Amino acid sequence: MAEAVISIGGSVLANLITQALGKVGNLWGIKRELQVLESTVTMLQALLDNAEEQQHQSSQIKDWVEKLKEVFYDLQDVLEEFNIEAMRGELKGDNQMIKVVRTFFSSLNQLAFEPKMSRKIREVRERLLVIKDEKDFQLDKGPMNSKQRE
Repeated sequence: MAEAVISIGGSVLANLITQALGKVGNLWGIKRELQVLESTVTMLQALLDNAEEQQHQSSQIKDWVEKLKEVFYDLQDVLEEFNIEAMRGELKGDNQMIKVVRTFFSSLNQLAFEPKMSRKIREVRERLLVIKDEKDFQLDKGPMNSKQRE
C-alpha cells in the first residue's frame, strides 16, 4: 500500500513541477531550481522501484521509504503553494485602477516570494538528496544476516 502511495506521489509531484516550471519558473527566476528538483524526483522514482522490492527484507529500506514519503508530501505542499501563487498572478481585474494596484503589490509580493520559494525548494531538494544517499548506502550493503556481520 505504501509503495502505491509513493509511486502515485512521485508522478503527482512530477506533474506539479512541470506546472510550476510552465507557469512561474521564468517569472521568479527559479527555473533552474525547479529543473534540478524535477531531475532529483525522477531519479528517486527509479530508486523507489528497487526499494519496493527490498523493503520487506530490510527495516532500513522500509524506514527509507517512509522518509521519502514524508519529503514527497512536503514537496507537494511547496509546489502547490507555488502553483497557487501563479494562479493568483493570472487573475486580472477589469478596472484599470485595480490593475495598477495589483501590479504594484504583485511585484512587491514577488520580490518577497521569490527568495522564500527558492529557499523552500532548495531545502526540500537537499532533503531528497540526503535520502537518496542513504538509499545508495543501504542498497549497496543489502540486508545483512548474522554471518555477514562477523
